[in-house]
Order: sequence, then C-alpha cells, then structure tokens
Amino acid sequence: MLQVESLSGYTELGDISNDNGENARAVIRQWALPKFSPKVQLELVTVIKRGWQSAEILENFDTMPPLDRSELETNEIAGKDALDILTRSYGWYLYKLANQRAHRGLGIIELVNEGAEGIEHGVRKFNFEKKTAVSTYLHLWMVQRMNRALQEQPHTISATPYMQEVRAGILKQINILTQRLGRHPEMSEISKELDMDEDEIFSFLHCVRQPLSFELPVGSGDNDVLVLGDTIQDDVTLNPEEALMEHESINEIKKRWGLLTEREQLILAICFASDPAGENLSVRKIENVLATQKNVSMSHSQVNIDKERALYILRTGERYPKFRPPRITVPK
Repeated sequence: MLQVESLSGYTELGDISNDNGENARAVIRQWALPKFSPKVQLELVTVIKRGWQSAEILENFDTMPPLDRSELETNEIAGKDALDILTRSYGWYLYKLANQRAHRGLGIIELVNEGAEGIEHGVRKFNFEKKTAVSTYLHLWMVQRMNRALQEQPHTISATPYMQEVRAGILKQINILTQRLGRHPEMSEISKELDMDEDEIFSFLHCVRQPLSFELPVGSGDNDVLVLGDTIQDDVTLNPEEALMEHESINEIKKRWGLLTEREQLILAICFASDPAGENLSVRKIENVLATQKNVSMSHSQVNIDKERALYILRTGERYPKFRPPRITVPK
C-alpha cells in the first residue's frame, strides 16, 4: 500500500490554471506526471476514497477524541494529494483528448481542466466490486466531461456571406438616397430603387444586430449623464423606497407579534406553517394539530376566537380583549 509520506513529494508542482501565456504543450510538460501502473492507480483511488470518507466524518461529527481527529485529518490531506497525483498522471492523455477537440470552440487548457473534473467524478463513481480497470473507467468520464463542455458552450449564429453582401448593398443605396433627397428615405422609396420587396429589405437589414453596452450614454446633459443600463427596468432588485417600506413593514409586524399571547402565537404559527396564505386551513384542523402535536386542549369556538383576534391585531396593531368574530345571521 502507498504510505502518506510517499504522496507529499508531488504536491509542490504548479497548478495547471497558471498558464502565464505559455502554449498548452509547455504547460502540460510542467504539470503532468508519468503514468502509473494499474495497481498503483487502484491504490491511489483507495486513498482518495478514504480521504473523502474522513472529510465527511469530520464534517458531521464535531466532537471526537484528538487522536481519532488527527488520523482523519491526515487521511483527508492524503486523499487530496492522491487525487492531485492521479490527475497529473493522466496529463498527457488529457492533452491528447483535448487536442482532438480543440477546433470545436474551447481551448486545450479549458478542455484539460474539464477532463480533470471528469477524473474526480469518475473516482467518486468507481466501484471496486466490478473489477473494471481504473484507466478504462476514467477514460469514459474524461471524454464525457469534455464533450458535455463543448455542447454547453454558447454558439454564435452568424449571417451567411450572401446575406452580409446584400445587406451592405442595401445600406449603400440608403446612403445614396439620403444624399440625393436630403432626408432619410422611406421604405417604399428604397424598395422602388432596389426593385425588392419591403419585407425582404427589412429582413436583410435586421439579419445582423450590433451589441450595445449598458454604459452607452443616452440623452443629453453635462452634469448628469444617463446610461443605457439606467433605462432598463429591474424586476428583481427593489428600489430604495420599496426596500424601506418592506423593512418598515417587517418591523411593524414584529412589534404587533409581541402583542399576541403565547396561545395566539401558537395558533397562527400552526395556521401559516401549514398554509402560507393562512386562509384555507380550517379551525378543526388547527384544533387537531394542537391536541396531537402540542398537547393543548381547546374547544372549536375558542380556537376560532383566538385566531380571529390574532389576525385582527396583526392587521390593526390594536388589541381588544373581548373581541369576538362577527356573527353571520342566516335568513329564514
């Protein structure tokens, strides 16, 4: 078995993310390690999984003897080092896979990083009972991770050369008509001059759209310049007035909540925890929850009175000890 001390010598190498402008091959040459035998790879996977298990135990159990905690921390560090070594041992193989896919939109270094994440995911999914070779199993995860990164990248939709050529001719004719007429020409005038349909001209003009910056100045003014980003409505962030009103409303509700008795607070907590609207939960259900979960025995009418009184206090901020819900008279 590999010992923890035998793993510490490899951790001083640089990280692959530190490219510093060099080409990909030079970065891989500095970062990659010689590939290990299948037996050593299997031992590295064992150390990595033991380190993850130790990290999970340390996270879930805060109080434990110092000796046990020291051993778990050592296993966690050894697992991280073993994962780094195993990933670097596949450095040149990752470079080979990335180089085959480099022409599809992502750089070699980006694809190598994706493949390295695939190695980590493959180690997590590796099953010792299936007796699969580590290299065969990790190869599938490296290829899958690289292909998925290529599929998820945004693709730029560009106009065809023919459309760009026709659009340039339309814009040239518009400039000529503008100089001749002394104004911007109408669409009908452009259509007549080019002998083209108006809808066709419109589609060619809008096939290419130039991006605009949010910092683009709009309007006029020397002291206060308005940018494009200020004119776009933000439906997520509250404006200062709404945020202040919401903050004051929360503080007011907290004050009114303090006016309620413990029993009224308990009834409202049950009501709104079961139904955020607080309207559809019947008094009978509240009474059953109080009796079964809170060991509080109350009559149907008393629960109804306390609920209506508590809601009235939250709405108005005033307390009426003898408040009763309005009676509903049924016509004969």
